[in-house]
Amino acid sequence: MDKVLIVDDDTGALKFFKKALKKYEDKFEVLTATNGEEAIKVLERELISVLVTDLVMPKVDGLELLAYMNENHPQVPCIVMTGYQSPEIKRRAEQEGILGYLEKPIDFNEMVLTIMEELDRADKGTISAGVSVNSLLQLIGMEQKTCTLEVSRSKEEKGFFYLSDGLPYDARYGDMRGEDAALQMIGWDNVDFRFKNFPREKIKQIINRSLMSLLMEGTRLKDEAIATGEEHDTTEVLKTEIVSKQEQDLSLKIEAEEDEIVSQAAMLAEGHHFQQAQKVLALLFKKNPHCGKGWLWYSRVIGNMKIIESSLKIAAVISPEDPEVVEENKKFSLVKDRIRKERIHHCPFCWSPVEEGAVECHYCKSHLFIHTQFFTSPRIAERKVLEKAIERYKKVVRREKNAKVHYYLAMAYLNLAMTHLNLEHWEEVLDHLPKTGKLAPENKIFAEQLNALLNFMTFMETSSKNDVFTRKMESDPVEAPRKKAKGNKILVVEDSSVTRKVITKTLSRKGYKVVEAQDGIEALAKLKDERPDLVLLDTNTPGMDGYKVLSFMKGNVEYKDIPAITLTLKDKLLDKIKRKMYGSSEYLTKPFDPDEMLAKVAKYLK
Repeated sequence: MDKVLIVDDDTGALKFFKKALKKYEDKFEVLTATNGEEAIKVLERELISVLVTDLVMPKVDGLELLAYMNENHPQVPCIVMTGYQSPEIKRRAEQEGILGYLEKPIDFNEMVLTIMEELDRADKGTISAGVSVNSLLQLIGMEQKTCTLEVSRSKEEKGFFYLSDGLPYDARYGDMRGEDAALQMIGWDNVDFRFKNFPREKIKQIINRSLMSLLMEGTRLKDEAIATGEEHDTTEVLKTEIVSKQEQDLSLKIEAEEDEIVSQAAMLAEGHHFQQAQKVLALLFKKNPHCGKGWLWYSRVIGNMKIIESSLKIAAVISPEDPEVVEENKKFSLVKDRIRKERIHHCPFCWSPVEEGAVECHYCKSHLFIHTQFFTSPRIAERKVLEKAIERYKKVVRREKNAKVHYYLAMAYLNLAMTHLNLEHWEEVLDHLPKTGKLAPENKIFAEQLNALLNFMTFMETSSKNDVFTRKMESDPVEAPRKKAKGNKILVVEDSSVTRKVITKTLSRKGYKVVEAQDGIEALAKLKDERPDLVLLDTNTPGMDGYKVLSFMKGNVEYKDIPAITLTLKDKLLDKIKRKMYGSSEYLTKPFDPDEMLAKVAKYLK
């Protein structure tokens, strides 16, 4: 129960206050002292919630008592009773951090209202039980909270941590202050806690080490004390020994539950639901702050460099041999000096921190979006990172409709296509990028990115000079007509037997030798055996389609110079772009004029 200490040298007034306030005994207990000296003795043996004091008293007066409170009990709200409202007294009282005045003669109802307001203000913070001080401090650090944390594990044991923006300033426990007090309390489990306002004017920073360093040292001291049986609280050691068997029996179940929570957070993170993932991990840390995988994933979903660094340090202490933890710490150490801002994003491919607005990841070298220099920048993106990201995002799009994931899946394929000149990835880019606009039409950035890609591809379609995908020079013989006599060999790849016969008869009448294949697999075999001079290729053959055959041809030094004319039912812009990207020399739209086909064939086989 809360205790209110009233200090006044008027004993009659004290008796009146104590009697009148008895009706509120279910809310708080009233203690009294006749001067500052007596009050200090009471404060040494009791935990006081509110102090009400007169200013003019013998021995230790009210101002001296307020100075003592400021130094030793800054978390306790103080209310002054005075009939001397001089500006100097008011200034000195406010300097010592008083929260309210009661002017004499005292209005009893006003006194009750003021006391209750202070108690209610103290109670506004969350009060709970069954958590550890370590986990509470970790959460405060992660949220960069400014507050006074009051913790207690019994009526007699209570302490205070003072934190500003998640940094430890001071701690109080009994006669202890600073690091000594903090280290004494960090090992407490199953505590009640309360958040209060941070008395900024009263508290000076006397703890000069990071919160994570403090927590690690406190945990080490607690583990040592339990191991040697010398923990300060013997009751806690005995309690630990009693429940140890039960804990062992539950350990497998708890570990399985933790793995499930981490998996849930990881799935949310992979879908770019970062705030939801943070909430899931916060619940995990409340149950068990010693989960290395949890801290690893927290470092991937939080957007603050200090918290990322702290989270990775904790993960390294808990799981020093976990390869993912080792790799993530290595990654962070490589990029942290290149990032100037505290607020960051994460690379969608490797999880490395990147500054807002960055076009390229410092670690994996992948480009993060299509920008003005995207198609002309040097390419050194890491294939393994991109392939791993693709597998991750493919799982996400199978379980949810997610425009952002489709976008980054397209970007992963596009980075691979640009870096490693793999034409097969263009089909995936052109599949996933348009889906972003359909799933999130309100997000204009997706439409802008698609337009940027299409504009570039349209330019490439009309300018073979800049064809970066097939790497042709203007003098490349593939683009020039082949000067060969009649009798050139042509491979016709068409799954329709009727269409295939029409093409074969038309070409044969003009003296060309025709080799037939009904699908992509057979076409590859005929390429090797027959070595044709030109390929007429349906893009929609069963099994391996025509685009895959084209990709194989243009990626093989033996076949890359063979002209290929594609046969297609589609003639939209995307289809034209697709044919250009895969290296089609010409195309015919079905149904086509046989004379048009012969003219295009003759262009390459004169």
